[in-house]
Amino acid sequence: MQFFSEITKPFVLCLLLLVSVCLNAQLSMKSVATLDQGQYLEIKVPDYKVFLGVKEPSNWVGDMIKAPEYYSVAMFYQNEKSFKSGGAVIKVTVYKKTDENTLADLEYDWKRFKKENSKGKQKDIFIPHSDYASFGKMAYVNKNIYEYITYLNPGREFETGVLVRMEIRNREATKAEWMIYEETVRSIHLAPVLDYDEARIYPDIQPEN
Repeated sequence: MQFFSEITKPFVLCLLLLVSVCLNAQLSMKSVATLDQGQYLEIKVPDYKVFLGVKEPSNWVGDMIKAPEYYSVAMFYQNEKSFKSGGAVIKVTVYKKTDENTLADLEYDWKRFKKENSKGKQKDIFIPHSDYASFGKMAYVNKNIYEYITYLNPGREFETGVLVRMEIRNREATKAEWMIYEETVRSIHLAPVLDYDEARIYPDIQPEN
């Protein structure tokens, strides 16, 4: 991972130890719905037999090509220049749950981050979701790295959860960036893949109003 400074690597590595990340995602259908000029994407995640529905932020780049390199199924950023210079990047990861105690997963991430970054601090954040339990935190080193972290647990009917992170270098998120992140988290839904051999069959994933 080359996007962030060396100080970020321990935190990213601890996330990788915590979750089994799926890198094999396919864009099944685009323009499922048009919402405020943003497109609602259905992303097929074959390893976990689910579709991930997520809104692509208006006027941002939706990138599934580079996403696997960053242990995600989808990434969103404002433009290539912003991406390379450490601007806001939203990364969406589908992972296999080990249990239903999602809050413990979040706390584990924070303890590892703090252990590796003595100047690390945290703030609680919360983005309510209409259907899924939501758990959030901001972990940061002042004027160095800022990570906004939200876990979504869709319940026992799914063996997977969703992790949505917004990463920014050297500064906190602007109000506009926070609103984009919040909108992205709220838009996420999972649906099972019922028939892998029938490419034209898609679940009816409805974005949150």
